[in-house]
Amino acid sequence: MLDLFLSRRSTRRFTEEPVSEETMEALARAALSAPTSRDRRETRLISVRDRETIASLRHVKNFGAEPLDEAQAAMVVLAATERCDTWVEDASIAATYILLEAERLGLGACWLQIRNRIGDEKPAEDNVRALLGIPEGYGVLCVVALGHKAEAKVPYKEAEIDMARFYRERFEQ
Repeated sequence: MLDLFLSRRSTRRFTEEPVSEETMEALARAALSAPTSRDRRETRLISVRDRETIASLRHVKNFGAEPLDEAQAAMVVLAATERCDTWVEDASIAATYILLEAERLGLGACWLQIRNRIGDEKPAEDNVRALLGIPEGYGVLCVVALGHKAEAKVPYKEAEIDMARFYRERFEQ
């Protein structure tokens, strides 16, 4: 597992090769297997492979969505806000599972934050809700840009892990 963690890097450049529906389902299975608080299972996913919709997602926030220019797919991660007070945490775990499964499958992926980000005239979450028909009561955490890698990134090295940030028994400075 540590090798997978060290290999996973944010990919922002993608080839034009499509991402298959089967691959999107594999990513969804991984994400929907993620643990949730009190086993509530309120996380939801929207698979997007339509190029026009991906292009529209690119403009839901003012900056930081450039990977969608080349991404061949996207996974929108959201959760029920009224039924789960830990929706942000639950959706974050699911999104992380998508990132790791994408790496395991040889795909590139990049987390694009939506929650607490601003679009031109309103919050990015509202823009995503309108674009994808998401009802009120669901918070949109992020969009994961997906595709076949068009850039090679060197994995992190285990020696680069800053163990000085690991404490035993209590916090130290």
